[in-house]
Amino acid sequence: MSTRQHPPLWILVGFMAGLAVAHLLPSEPAYSEVGNGNASDKVAMVTCITQSIGGVGKQADAVFLLDFLTGRLYGAALNSQSARFNLFYARSIAADFGLSADVQPKFVMCPGEINLGSRGPSGLPGQGGLYIAELNSGRVNLYAFPYQSGPKASGTGTLDIVDSFVFREQTIR
Repeated sequence: MSTRQHPPLWILVGFMAGLAVAHLLPSEPAYSEVGNGNASDKVAMVTCITQSIGGVGKQADAVFLLDFLTGRLYGAALNSQSARFNLFYARSIAADFGLSADVQPKFVMCPGEINLGSRGPSGLPGQGGLYIAELNSGRVNLYAFPYQSGPKASGTGTLDIVDSFVFREQTIR
């Protein structure tokens, strides 16, 4: 039997073989933290993992916004049991970088999975953290936050500096 005699049959056989291979091969979930913003924008927004839930690939997230004009970092964590934002975070981070009042800060922010365990901030630490760089100071700070997943968890959490490093010794103007 040639493919010229029964083309629809061969298309169906190829489709079924592709489905069988896709079903038998192990699949990998795709993970990605989300970020938006750069040093020329006025705000950056990222999502950050708070904790893993149940099995592989399931997680609860928090969202953080960094206002470049005020140097304030805001966040809210989604409680997966109530499907509501019920933990809130705020910190003025401009002073954390040691900038004088006449310098306009230039921030870059991205999330990371840090999983500090008991070494994290006060309260039960989240698994994620925020890396924030300020381009004038040449400094990167890692911020961690507490997270509690119970149905009644609510309130305001702290954003604590875990550690920092300098990536540039001289400032730019």
